[in-house]
Amino acid sequence: MTLANAKLRAQTLLAAGEGATSWMYLDTVSQVTIGYGTMMPNAAAARDLDLRDKDGKRATAEEKEAEWKRLRAISPAGAARNVKATRYRDDATLFISQDEALRLMLVKLDAFVEDLRKIYPGFDRFPEDAQVALIDMIYNLGWKIKTVFVSFTKAINNPKGPDWKLAAAQCRRPQLSDTRNNDVKELFLAAARQAEFERRNQLLNSPTMLA
Repeated sequence: MTLANAKLRAQTLLAAGEGATSWMYLDTVSQVTIGYGTMMPNAAAARDLDLRDKDGKRATAEEKEAEWKRLRAISPAGAARNVKATRYRDDATLFISQDEALRLMLVKLDAFVEDLRKIYPGFDRFPEDAQVALIDMIYNLGWKIKTVFVSFTKAINNPKGPDWKLAAAQCRRPQLSDTRNNDVKELFLAAARQAEFERRNQLLNSPTMLA
């Protein structure tokens, strides 16, 4: 089991949970978003995307920024908004390919893995199932995984070792579907079972038990 494999599994989980949208839309808190939940904090961020018009012509930097600003004008950032991404399709003028959506996901995923290493110092030694679950969570939450999910983070950073059962009980994200929340919960419970199996093996193989 390696982190590389955990990242591959996380990609599949994220693709199913986030869904790829080829046009810009506003997420649940009115952030301009595209692809697999890639948020663009400002108009300049849109310049880095390979956006094209409906005929496949590459968009200019000015056209990309104009599309971002059109979305931003619909609703102020931070305002709660419960409109499906598909509702923005009819007015969209620029689009990304599936390959570009995947590229953006991978860039974001790699950056979040580095963040996880900072938040959870033992991340690289965690069970693969726990790594997958944490990647899914931080992809959706960002640094809120530390600042909002405080008890959750304390359970994982427990000096005596991660409490994966407690993490499973506290990992629910209200804004996401029951299916996605349950998938992540089951990953943490699987990590708990693996940790318990390894603990028992260590006890059985300890000098005291073998004496």
